[in-house]
Amino acid sequence: MSASKAPAVLTLLVLTACSPQAPLPQLTAPYVDKELLLGIHRDSDAADRLRVLDRYGIVEVEHLAGLGVTRVALDDGLTVAEAMSWIEPDPDIDFVEPNYEASVFGSSEVPQPDDPWFEDQWHMSRIGLPAAWEHGTGEGVMVAVLDTGTNDSGRDGFADILPGGDMIYGGDATRDAYGHGTHVAGTIAQASFNGIGTVGVAPGATILPVKVLSDSGYGSISAIAGGMEYAADEGASVINMSLGSGGSSQSMRRAEEYAHERGVVIVAASGNEDSPYSNYPAADPLVISVGATTSSDRISSFSNGDCDIVAPGSYIIQEVAWGGYEGWSGTSMATPHAAGAAALIMAQGVTDPEVVRSILQDTAVDMYEEGVDLWSGHGRIDVEAAVLAAIEEVGGDPGGGGDDEPDNEEDPYGGEEDEPEEDEPEQDEPEEDEPTPDATAPEISGLWVELDTGSLTVHWDTDEAATSDIEFDAWGVFSGDGELSLEHSRAFTVQSGQRYDFRALSTDEAGNTGSGSWWYVIVP
Repeated sequence: MSASKAPAVLTLLVLTACSPQAPLPQLTAPYVDKELLLGIHRDSDAADRLRVLDRYGIVEVEHLAGLGVTRVALDDGLTVAEAMSWIEPDPDIDFVEPNYEASVFGSSEVPQPDDPWFEDQWHMSRIGLPAAWEHGTGEGVMVAVLDTGTNDSGRDGFADILPGGDMIYGGDATRDAYGHGTHVAGTIAQASFNGIGTVGVAPGATILPVKVLSDSGYGSISAIAGGMEYAADEGASVINMSLGSGGSSQSMRRAEEYAHERGVVIVAASGNEDSPYSNYPAADPLVISVGATTSSDRISSFSNGDCDIVAPGSYIIQEVAWGGYEGWSGTSMATPHAAGAAALIMAQGVTDPEVVRSILQDTAVDMYEEGVDLWSGHGRIDVEAAVLAAIEEVGGDPGGGGDDEPDNEEDPYGGEEDEPEEDEPEQDEPEEDEPTPDATAPEISGLWVELDTGSLTVHWDTDEAATSDIEFDAWGVFSGDGELSLEHSRAFTVQSGQRYDFRALSTDEAGNTGSGSWWYVIVP
């Protein structure tokens, strides 16, 4: 009796006993045990798909029809790596991969600020708000928030939020028990101009909550890919994914292609491991990868590199799921700034996702090296500049003015036209010795910390006179005494049992800045 005609269980036993000893794939990122994602040829019908699954005695759990991706369950006696090595050579299957786990990227909480209003949202003014709102607030643009859900039960809430979908527990119950998705959605489109709480980048945009992470903040590639398919089918223009995984996934890339082909801009968090590489899906080519910055316009200490752009991600204040306002940090908090910016761009009539990407990148503010660099990509987003560029892209008038006046016809201040100047013989000026510009940054040494009851003092020295600054990156706090000296110290109030991350910064008279390594202190 051939294996193809044997009962499913018998087929599995034959495979277990007789399979060639091929090297097992190395799975370095966490994944859902006893599950695989199969890319079966898109033109296969249900009967063809089931015949392939029966061949290996595996059970279909879910099929994402638009993507041609099937999630399957494995027998208890079979590991994910073993199943992959057996199934991968099958010509009827495009790919087989683990169902990698994914999780939120960052939700570091800090004490709630005394004043929860717009003035405390340093990140909004830094990226060009409210000036960008003179040209619209994102009306008519749907932003899908693929996350832990989104609550609309606070005092502030959203101007327009849809019921959404739940890829974790089923149905359309998108309640956010974890809190991450609500904070993220608030940065994108918190209700504004209502005299309550905080604002969002695109307060006129519509939020589509898509629950792809559980109430504990974890999910899987299949849930996220299904969420992307759902969001694209619902008409989303932007997808925000403040989440990620260490594993590259073809299922995810199919979902990204599916959304991109339907005109969806996809933004995702680069990750919080202080790694030179972005996580997935941020690292995929159709996704805009977003890193994080502090209030001092420096890269956040946790932010991963190899990103496309960066945005504020340290101490981002928004309304939280359980009421009130909190400042959180992470590339999760940076990503919705870019998603909101994309919504404002698309509200001007730009519909091509790659044009939106180009506008965000081309208008970004350089942070380190001119152009693209490893840690800041094209730079920190400038929403006002991006919106003006979008208006120009669609043929509008970013200045909002009337007809252009011809140049040099009449002095607008009532003077006469300038007469052409006669050429005068040039005279050589005596050359003066110009001082050689200072191109060296101060070097920091002798960094040490002094702890006392309720206070922390950081001391360090520099090899040339410089100002003294400290960056507490998790909170985005930046302080400087503005005095040029060789010896420096800064004191801060601290709380027992807390961890404080910081680095010393020194800037000389010529504007060159040197920095010490990141340090942390756990206050006993």
